[in-house]
Amino acid sequence: MDLNTNEKFKDVDSLLNMKNDINDIYKNSVDVMMNLKDINMIMIYLVENSSNQAVLVSQKNVPDSYLERASRIDRPRGITWQLITENRILNIKNSQEDEVIGPAGKRLGKKGVYGVPITMGGYTGEARGVIWLWSDEEIDFDAQDHRLVLLIANKVGMAIAWSEKYAEKREEWKNKFKVD
Repeated sequence: MDLNTNEKFKDVDSLLNMKNDINDIYKNSVDVMMNLKDINMIMIYLVENSSNQAVLVSQKNVPDSYLERASRIDRPRGITWQLITENRILNIKNSQEDEVIGPAGKRLGKKGVYGVPITMGGYTGEARGVIWLWSDEEIDFDAQDHRLVLLIANKVGMAIAWSEKYAEKREEWKNKFKVD
């Protein structure tokens, strides 16, 4: 790995660590991944335990027609839930010919699809969401791009964990000190 690559990873690491707001982390993550070769559409889904759905929390260049149909995905439907459940990476060369991608995904008209689970507790933790990268071309990531997407997925997972922990502590403080 060359110096530029190390600097790129440090920049991404800093960008995703310096933000306190979880929505900023989602947005910055999407912005970074849009700079990957041939990527032209991104979705980040997270599990919403209260509804038992995967909810689209951030996206870039996703058509409104798709958002209307698939911004919330009921468990256990579709490939999004399959990736969350199996906690595995998926790289589809041609989504139009692949049987795994459902009708809503095929209607997007994209070819390459790359899905990475968002885990809690590092790469081997419980999957709580998935990042989808879509391209008009086959996605052929080199090791550096693959590592960058894994780093981002890991950072998003850590941000979720910290956000949840902060919410718990805030509730404790509110109850302990009787403040709103």
